[in-house]
Amino acid sequence: MVRAVRSGRDSQTVPGAATPAAAIGPVRQARAVHHNRTAWSLIGLKAAGDVLRSRRTQELAIVGVIMVAAPAHGARESQAQMLARLIAWDKRREQALRRHLSAGLGQRKTR
Repeated sequence: MVRAVRSGRDSQTVPGAATPAAAIGPVRQARAVHHNRTAWSLIGLKAAGDVLRSRRTQELAIVGVIMVAAPAHGARESQAQMLARLIAWDKRREQALRRHLSAGLGQRKTR
């Protein structure tokens, strides 16, 4: 849009040499969108690379891994101890049952 050369309140906008985006054509628009997306992608990759190379980010990642791994390791140890207790209880129960059965067989009456 080009402004008319008038002063004051009477100045108006006059359609000029500026062309609307639709007149450029779909091919140029598609290229512009593609170039814009490519540029933003490259900017994002550069920012991500800078963040990942940062010492602070690496330290936070290491601490995060330790915080997740420690409880998992503790849970596995706890589960192993619980399983060992269950196996010991089962063995004691089985021995008691065998003693009970062997004591019962010796006291059977014969006809």
